[in-house]
Parts: sequence; C-alpha cells; structure tokens
Amino acid sequence: MSSSRDEKKTMLSSHAQNVLLWRNALTKLPDNHFFELMRIYLGEIKTPYNKQNLIENLGAFLHKPEIQQRIVSLLSVEDIQIINAIHYLTAPSQNVLSRFFAKTLSFAELYEALMNLEERLIIFRYTHDDGSVLFKINPILEQVLTQFFSLRTLIPQPQDSTLTQRNTVMPHRPLPAISPQFLATIFAFVQQYPNIFRQDGSLKKRSIQGLFQLFSVPEETDSAPLKTEDSAYNNSETGNPVSKASTSEREKAEKFFHNVLTALKNLSLLKTTKKGLVPDYDLWMEFAKLSEENQQLYLAAAACGWETKNQLKKRAFQASQLLSLCPSSGLTEDAFYRLEFLIKNSDAFETLGLATTARSPLQRAPGIPGGAPARQSRLSQLINQAQKRENTPETEPSKTEKETSITSEAQAISLVESLIDLGLLCAIGTAKGLSHTQELLYTPTLTLSDFHHQSAGHITLDTAFRVTILPGLTLKQLLPLVRFMAPIQFDTASTFEITKNSCIWAFEAGLEPHSLISLLESYLSYPLPQNLLVSLEDWFQTYSAVTLYRGYVLHVKNNRRMEENPLLSPYIFKKLADTIYLMNFEDDNQAEEIIAQSGYENSGTVKRPSEAFSPGSFYDIPRIRTQDLLSEAIPSTAPADEQKIFFHIMEEKLYAMHVPKQQEEVLLSRIHRKILLTEKQLQPNSVKPEVLEAFGMDFLGKVHVTETAIATETMLELKYSAPRDGKEVFLGLPLAMEKYQGDTFVVLLSEPDKQRITCSLNQATSVRRLRGAIFKE
Repeated sequence: MSSSRDEKKTMLSSHAQNVLLWRNALTKLPDNHFFELMRIYLGEIKTPYNKQNLIENLGAFLHKPEIQQRIVSLLSVEDIQIINAIHYLTAPSQNVLSRFFAKTLSFAELYEALMNLEERLIIFRYTHDDGSVLFKINPILEQVLTQFFSLRTLIPQPQDSTLTQRNTVMPHRPLPAISPQFLATIFAFVQQYPNIFRQDGSLKKRSIQGLFQLFSVPEETDSAPLKTEDSAYNNSETGNPVSKASTSEREKAEKFFHNVLTALKNLSLLKTTKKGLVPDYDLWMEFAKLSEENQQLYLAAAACGWETKNQLKKRAFQASQLLSLCPSSGLTEDAFYRLEFLIKNSDAFETLGLATTARSPLQRAPGIPGGAPARQSRLSQLINQAQKRENTPETEPSKTEKETSITSEAQAISLVESLIDLGLLCAIGTAKGLSHTQELLYTPTLTLSDFHHQSAGHITLDTAFRVTILPGLTLKQLLPLVRFMAPIQFDTASTFEITKNSCIWAFEAGLEPHSLISLLESYLSYPLPQNLLVSLEDWFQTYSAVTLYRGYVLHVKNNRRMEENPLLSPYIFKKLADTIYLMNFEDDNQAEEIIAQSGYENSGTVKRPSEAFSPGSFYDIPRIRTQDLLSEAIPSTAPADEQKIFFHIMEEKLYAMHVPKQQEEVLLSRIHRKILLTEKQLQPNSVKPEVLEAFGMDFLGKVHVTETAIATETMLELKYSAPRDGKEVFLGLPLAMEKYQGDTFVVLLSEPDKQRITCSLNQATSVRRLRGAIFKE
C-alpha cells in the first residue's frame, strides 16, 4: 500500500513540476507576445495587472471541462501524430522532430504545425539546462490528451499491401540464414583463411571468391536478378545447373559476408594477429551458450559498428525490441526506421518495459532538478545487473548526445539496415508507406532451427575423410568438430574435410589424436575408418617431432607436484620435465600474481586489463512479446462534421459583428487556426493587423514582409516560378537585406541545413512570413 502511495506522490510531484515549468515559460515571454496571448484567451486586460495572476487565470480557463473538450474536438490527425511524438520522444527538440517526421512533413510544414500547437496552448517550449530548446505537452491538458497516446499513430500498420512471398513465416532468401551450421562454417573458413580483410576494412577479392564458392553464391550475370523460386546453385559434385545472379545480388552477398565477419570481429570472436584474424575458441564457446536468437541479436548489434560491450548489449536489446514490436502483418522499411528512432530516443518506452535507459518519462523532466529516482523496468534492471557484474558502470548520455540520428560516428549502419542485411528482417512484398508511396514490406525472419537437437547420428564420415554434418547440432556441439576440419561446401547438409593442416590447428590448441577420435566416435554409429586413425597418429607424430614454445617456464624444487595445485594447474600448458613446466600466463603481472597467490615468495601488484569481451561477458537478452502495442486501435479524432459546424457557427457570429475587414480577416484566421474556442474570444480589440504574405509585382509588400520577419526573427519562405539550384522554395531565418544592380536580396540562414544563401525579392513569386512562436527561445 505504501509503495502505491509513494508512486502516486512521485507522479503528482512530477506533474506539479511540469506546471511550474509551463508557467515559467510564460513569464519569460516578451511583453508583446505575453499580452497578445492573454488578450486572445482572456479578453481585454484591465490595469493594474499582475503577470502571475494572468497566468493563473489562463490556467483556470484551460482547466474548464468545456474548454478541454473543445480543444480535443478540434484536433486533427496531424496534431495527434505530433503530440504523440512529443510524448514518446520525451521533450524533443525541433531538430529531433524534423528528423522523425522527415518522410511525412517538410521542415516548413512541421515548423508551422508546432507554432500552431503552441498558440493553441497544447504544447510549449522551454530551454533545457544545456541550452537546447525542447518541446513538452502542456501539463494542464496532458490528462485529457492521454486518450490519444498510442504508438500506432506513429508506426502505422501497412496499407494496400501486396505479398510476393508465398511463405511469410520463412520467406525465401538467396543468402544463407544465420544458423549454428552457418556460424560453424564461418569459424572453419576463417581458421583456414585468416587474412581476409584489406587495410581499409573491405574483404579481399580472394576471400570473396572463397566465400562465394563455399556458400554457393550464383555466378554473376547482367540479366534479371536471382529468382525467388526454382533456383539451383552451381554444384560441381551434384551436377546441378549453374544459377545466375545479377550484379546487385552478388553485391548484397558481399555486403552480407562483410557484415557477418565485421560483427564477429567487433564481438572479439575473431582476434587480429600477425597472420590475420584468428577465432578465439574459448570466447566462441561462451557465445555458443546463448540461444540462437540471442546469437543473431548480438551479431546484428555488432554489425552496426564497434562499441563498448555495454553499448553492444544495449544495442542488442534494441534489436530485440525492433523485432518484438513488429506486428504479424509486417512493417514498411520507413516504419521500421521510425520505430528504431523511437526506441533509441524515447524514455517513454520505460513505461512499456522496453526502455534502453533507466529513467521514467515522468521522473526525467529535463531542466527540473531534484526529481525522485524512477522505478526501473525489468529490462533496465537486467541491464544494470549486467553492468554491476562487470564492475563497469554505464555513463548516462546527455540530452544532446541522445538527440542523434539513427546512426552515429561509431555506428556505420543503422540497426534496421543491419537486420535487413543479415536476413533477420526479410522483404515479403510491398505496401503503402509513411509517404503514401509503395515501399518494401518487411517481417522478422524465422531463422531458428526446427530440428531436434540430439547427441549422435548427425554426421557421416567416408574413407576420403570427408565429413557431412546434418542439420540439428547446436553451435556448442559443432565448434569442437569443425575445429579440426576444413570447410568444403555449405548446404542443408554441409561438407567438411579432415586434412593434415586442419588437424594441426587442433594440435596447436593442445588437442591430441585420441581427443579427436573420441569426439568423432560420439557422433557416429559405426567405427572410424582405419586409414583415418593411422593418418591422425602420423600427422601428430610429424607435428610433435619438433615443437617451438614461447612462454613462461616454471622450475620447482623438491619435486613438488604442481598439477595438484588448484591455482597453478589451470595455467600449466605442458610439463617439460619432472620439475619444469611451461606456463600459459598472459604477462609478467599475471605470472607474479598467480605465483604469489599459490603461496610462493614472488608477488605481483598490477593486473592486466581485461579484453573488450572476455568469457562470460555475453548475457541472455529477454524477448518481450509486445506485438499488440502496434495492433491496438488508432485513437480517432472528432467527426469532421462536428468541426465544420463549430467553424460555421463561429464564422456566422463574426460576420454578424460587422467589424472592419482587416480585423475580420485576422479573427477568421484565428478561427481556422483553432485558437478561438468560445464566442467570447471574438474580440476585435485583441487584433493587431499584420501582413504575412506578398505576391508577384507587389515589391514594396515583399520588402515590408521581409523587414518584419527580420525585426521579429521569424522564418521567411520564398517561392520562385523557375528552379534555382534545383529548388523552387527556400525557407530560412532572414538575417539582412542587400541592394545590388536594381534588385533587393535577402540573406537567409536556410533550414534545415543552416546554410547562408542569398535570394532575390524581385524574382520571387511570393514572399511569406511564417508566424513566429509564442514561446520564444
């Protein structure tokens, strides 16, 4: 009970803080804006006046149920989308909103929509402690607006979809799925060909050819792209006909393998040595303990670019949420990008159990100090527990750092692009997207193995030492096998070969023939070929005839049995003689410390820092089933007829007042901008005449509009009949006017790219001043 009271108290406290923030934003308004706002909503202001009392009166006006109901009834679909974006992105800047709505609203359209919501008092802007200007929903109206909060308004389900895949559960994909057998084959390939990358990070031509041959990527052709059905790969052994692929398909294949290998490298599963990349077997075995789904999520996260292990885990959580939130009907590519943007930038996902940070949207309140600590979701608790286990606390990004695009400098590609490239999102058709054009429709791909995992009967071995591995083994079962095999052909049943060189890799890791024989026998239902047994012994004798060691040699007096020392025995690489051991220490510091802990006189003081990823640093990622969040009904606006009736009544009242034409036009504009909510607000004396737009030959009018825009620091939009630099419309903040050779030019700081440009007023077909913000920065 007390916990419930504490939560309620925290919420009330947060609401009160937001009300104070809204009032503070009003008090900082320039006097002309402040009094214009008060006259619009409260009527004529009597003197003497008190600003705080006026703000109290405005708050009381907005608290009236009939006023709140009128505000709600006048909301448009676009209004609701912007309100939801501000709610879920938790106090975003205009720059963040511009990127979020890039596919549906131009900068000018979004700018005017935000200005309109501000003058309707639905949202307000304030300055954060770091100087950034952010938007929030008016806390007085937040409760009545809650009914419209829905992710579905921001991530709409596809419309007019056309499926091109017959099987939407396992869509066709010409490239291999990321499965245990695929990863084991990659492990064996890198073990055989370690020098796979160029200096610039791209794959070497020889590596590409080897991968294409191993994974049966069709030959290149300039004809039509690879068909999605009845395609046969080139296989010299089976005699299948040669399949052809377009250049773009082979480019996709190259990108796929590059991303997979880059991800493995970023996870430290492949480590750089003088010979090239070498698989870290111990870390691979730790990775293999994860579920297949979690392995795929880590790879998708790591393919985006190198990051610290905490950030990679966080990115893997985000990938999990992207897949979990996708409805069964799929999402368009743009919708997935928008969803990724939300997951990465929204504290509001905390309340849905999806957050990637540990702060609640109600507790955060940017710019307000002293908030109570937020109650963490299960997901945040898991992240924090992982961080505590590693003793590496995660630093909280600043507001500015959080406001990034989907990709950052450390992130080469977005999560959505990574999931698509790796085949974890697969195109199943087309649908009408955010911009109302046909886009590819994607759905998560079911790549998990449907085969029952058994401990035997999944490999065959012939007298030529060729091993066929049938599907069904886990990665943890496959890695010890492929450790001493060379890959020949990847397929549903993949082929490997036991060779002298492949066995030497195992011998170098400390394995002996009896270990390899025992492992093979555990998966076979018949005896091993005699010639293989003989070959293994011969190869081992050749390998061990001359052995060059490098490491720490431990000499012990009194013939002590070091193998029985629990601290030292794990580090014994080889016993060279009765009192001489070759030790597997990483460096001097570790050697001295282990010896000291074992009870000997030598001691060390400094530990060697751990690697970016060390065994035990992979943690399971919980998959939260949340598809219903995007399947809920979209909140509906008031019927269009209701709005038309209200506008008609207000217009009739206005025309009956017989006010001067200029005042009538301004009041009519306020009606259609949904600022006037009651008949009492039809006050002619609240009108300040202003010219917002000038056209064609009205040169003086265009100059006047420009001068006013410069004086009031408001945006200016210029349109031209013929394109200039590929554009017909220019938008920006006017800085100055210049006269040159019989023409007048305006210097603009263009939006959204912030470039200084010069535009002619004479040649412009129209010059329009965009209405400025009531809440000035």
